[in-house]
Amino acid sequence: MTKDSKQSKYPSFAGAVLAGGSAQRYGGTAKGLLHGGNGRCIIDHLIGEMRACSLTDISIVANDQAPYARFGGDVIPDRRQGIGPLAGIESALAHFQNRYDAVLILPCDMPEITRSEIKTLLSSFAASEAKLAAARTEENFWQPLCMVAGVDLLKEVSRAVSEGVRSAGELCNMLGAAPVDFFTGERFVNINTPEDMRDYRITLK
Repeated sequence: MTKDSKQSKYPSFAGAVLAGGSAQRYGGTAKGLLHGGNGRCIIDHLIGEMRACSLTDISIVANDQAPYARFGGDVIPDRRQGIGPLAGIESALAHFQNRYDAVLILPCDMPEITRSEIKTLLSSFAASEAKLAAARTEENFWQPLCMVAGVDLLKEVSRAVSEGVRSAGELCNMLGAAPVDFFTGERFVNINTPEDMRDYRITLK
């Protein structure tokens, strides 16, 4: 829903999936194209869950754009190369600036995120005075790449990147992110290595 069509007190949201990694750990296979527990590749799953939450404008942030063209949305590169996920966050905010109030941002390597977690993130952000909200699970463990960020944070994010900030956790701390608490981290399992994928598939059996 865009700003012009907004019909409630809630902000207008777009969605972005961060998929800008080099995929070196998988021999060139992009992590988002790996298959999760439901037989779909992770990015396809995430986009489907976003759409189930009424997000109709969803972009994929990826430097290698060709593998993601089939998903139908815009595929946008990092504004700055070689600096990690903060470049993707910066690109997503710039891409949706002036069209939406905020962007739901998810990483491409979390195959278990569902519409339930997404709805909680969106509603918590809408009810908060903060410009940034991020998931937090048990034992005060943050999931800083599962966030909702106001597009008006673009200048602050760009400044942080220019000053050398590279950690999403550090960014959340700097910008005073509101925690969105989840009692368990089971939906936030992430696949960073082939070993992670092996262990994840074992849990599905």
